[in-house]
Amino acid sequence: MERIIRHSLPFILLLIASVSLGQITQTYNYTGGVQTFVVPSGITSITVDARGAAGGNSYYAGSTTAHIGGLGGRVQADIPVTPGQTLYIYVGGTGNTGALGAGGAGGFNGGGNGAFFSSYSGGGGGG
Repeated sequence: MERIIRHSLPFILLLIASVSLGQITQTYNYTGGVQTFVVPSGITSITVDARGAAGGNSYYAGSTTAHIGGLGGRVQADIPVTPGQTLYIYVGGTGNTGALGAGGAGGFNGGGNGAFFSSYSGGGGGG
């Protein structure tokens, strides 16, 4: 069985699998590609702590001050799994800063592009 964890997820994804002898902790950071986690023998549930990527900063022509992009959200959940199951993990990237004449590109895995209006460019959304 395969499960894909995708959504507009995370800058950092933390998987915690509890076993009778202790805890297994695996942290996933942005790589720009898919990562996998194979559920160990004896594990039937994992705890996921997912934190969204931040948005990019804005750009305003003629100003030395940019508005800082917003922080990503956070979600925590316990998810039932099956030993041997492969989870596919897509960790999103931070949005890019706006530039002269163009909004910032959205971050990997779902971040929206920033808009451009007159002399103001918005930062891209986090993936």
